[in-house]
Amino acid sequence: GYQTISLESALAHFEGRLERRQLPTQPVLLTFDDGYRANLEVAVPILRARGMQATLFACTSLIEGASADPARRHMTPGELASWVESGMEVALHSHGHLNYRDVSQSEVIEDLRSHMKLLESWSIPFERALAYPYGARPKNSGALIALKRELAAMGLRAAFRIGNRVEPYASSRTDRLELRRIDGRRLPARHERLEPRRHHRHELDRRGARDGGAPHAQ
Repeated sequence: GYQTISLESALAHFEGRLERRQLPTQPVLLTFDDGYRANLEVAVPILRARGMQATLFACTSLIEGASADPARRHMTPGELASWVESGMEVALHSHGHLNYRDVSQSEVIEDLRSHMKLLESWSIPFERALAYPYGARPKNSGALIALKRELAAMGLRAAFRIGNRVEPYASSRTDRLELRRIDGRRLPARHERLEPRRHHRHELDRRGARDGGAPHAQ
C-alpha cells in the first residue's frame, strides 16, 4: 500500500538529492490547506496512530485571526506550533489567501514576504514550498514565467497546483514550481477522509520511467 513521506523527502527527490530507491515503494505526500483546527484535533491522532506524516499549507491571516473568531475554525499560532511538535510539517499557502491569478506580481511577492515573516515571528519552522491559493496562478504564460522567476529568487523550492492526476517520478524536466496534486474533495467515496473540508494526496507514480513525464507530486 501507500506510505506517506515528508515534504522534505519529496523536495529532496525533486532536487535530485534523494534517489527513487531511497523512498518507499509507493510514496504519497499527504497535505492539508489553510489550518483548520480539525487538522490538529481530528487528523493528527489518526495520523500518529498509523505512523503517517502530513504537511499543512498554512494561511497566516486565518491563523492570525483565529483567536478572535467565535467559531474557532482555524488553529491559533500556538496550535500551529503543536501541529509541528506532533511531527507534522508546515509549508506556505499565502498570507491573505489571495487568488494569484487576479493580482499583480508585486502583490503576490508582498503577500508571500508577509507570510514568511509572520511564520518566522511565531517561530514556526516551515518548508519553502508553496501551494498556490485556489491552485491558481497567472494564465498569461509570460506573467507566469516572471512569477516563477521571482518565486525562485525568494528561495522557494517548489510550488503546487491542482492537477488531479498521479505524477511520475522526478527527472531533469520537472518544473518544481508547477507540481500537481490531487484534490481530496474529488476522490471517490471509498477513500478515507481525514478532514471534512480539504486534504490532498500527492503520489509519485511508478510509471515514471515508462511515461517519461515530469514527476510532480501532490
